Amino acid sequence: MPSPTESPDGLRCYDCGHRYSYLGPGVHPGRCPDCGGRGVSPAGTLRVAEDPFPVGRGLRVDAIDATGRTFGYWVASLSDGIRAQLVRVRVASTIVAPSHDAWPDDMAELVPDALADRVRAADMHLTAPASVVG
Repeated sequence: MPSPTESPDGLRCYDCGHRYSYLGPGVHPGRCPDCGGRGVSPAGTLRVAEDPFPVGRGLRVDAIDATGRTFGYWVASLSDGIRAQLVRVRVASTIVAPSHDAWPDDMAELVPDALADRVRAADMHLTAPASVVG
């Protein structure tokens, strides 16, 4: 159960850390009410690009939300070349990465369901972070 000080909607600004709710028509505007940053939770459903882009020993998958903000997901292939893990996310111009080898608990809300499908299409299997795949 969320604490009384935590938003039930769980929107988050990855720029300043502010958590907030949005009440209004349609999806939230994709801007933090505290700092004005665009590095916030997706607004509406993320539409994922059809093809991932190869990047070194991994790939990048791009998505866009209802406000037109772009989201990028960098997936690295592990040493066996089959298993893969999410290593970085870009929300507008804000980079989200694990700190001390741990992703935020709410990562699943930031990552589109179709990411695992795009990784599989590249002959890899997304195995980490657990908050996204498990």
